[in-house]
Amino acid sequence: MKVVYIGIDWSTQKHDIVYLNEEGGLIVYQTIPHSPAGFEAFDAQREGLGVSAEDCLVGIETEHNLFIDFLSSRSYQQIYVIPPSTIKDTRGRFGASGAKTDRSDAHLIADLVRTDRARLHVWQADSPLTQQITALVSLELFLTRTIVQSTNRLREALWRYYPNATKVFSHLDLPISLEFICEFPTPKAAAGLTFEDFQGFAKAHHYTHSSKLAGCYARLQQPQPAAKERGNCVGLPIHRHPSSASGSASNPRQNRHTGGNPKLVCPASGLPGLFISAGCWEDFGSCPALQVRG
Repeated sequence: MKVVYIGIDWSTQKHDIVYLNEEGGLIVYQTIPHSPAGFEAFDAQREGLGVSAEDCLVGIETEHNLFIDFLSSRSYQQIYVIPPSTIKDTRGRFGASGAKTDRSDAHLIADLVRTDRARLHVWQADSPLTQQITALVSLELFLTRTIVQSTNRLREALWRYYPNATKVFSHLDLPISLEFICEFPTPKAAAGLTFEDFQGFAKAHHYTHSSKLAGCYARLQQPQPAAKERGNCVGLPIHRHPSSASGSASNPRQNRHTGGNPKLVCPASGLPGLFISAGCWEDFGSCPALQVRG
């Protein structure tokens, strides 16, 4: 039985591949594109050497690549995923300069599989359940980053003309905070808000910490720098909130605060975000930073 050690230095565009024999001698060097045709060329090269897929020991630096899925589907059973840090730490094996090329890394990977296989672990494809869990965790991380980014952008925009709105409630990304900004999008809109009105707003939005309302209202009433309402166009992509009404008669409270303009929100996760103030709306057509979607 002839065993071949294959080292793959992968990239998003191409893959450099080195084939070694059991003594560490170079059999052949190959470069293939990252494409189905390239993967087939790799398999054809292996067949040309007269070696079965089961007798190939393959080393690669990542498991997150379509190439490794191809290998698994073609019965390559001995695949070793080698951490990039291991590759970096062992580059001195073939030279003291530390210089590297894609070909030299592929050669090093193949030789690591040949000499250090006892310290490596054979890669195994995740089960369907593990893949589902991984996808859900990835989605949660993405949504968390999106919420944090959108909240930071909203906070920076509010600091420019409405800083008190950022500290009325404990966190800006709370639904109650976002709803408050939607209903009272400018300092002028909140100026006439009495404590009784504020309590009514909190009750309407099912805010359960009634003992904290006095402090929330006090933060809202703190002095803040005056800002010119016109031209306060926030540089955020926005779209119409699906629950907003465009007619003046259907939503009197919205029309009281926005002059009849439709509610607009930040796109992240569909959460309520920002109104465009009535004054800014007049300049909306000349503001390229804003886009209405929906």
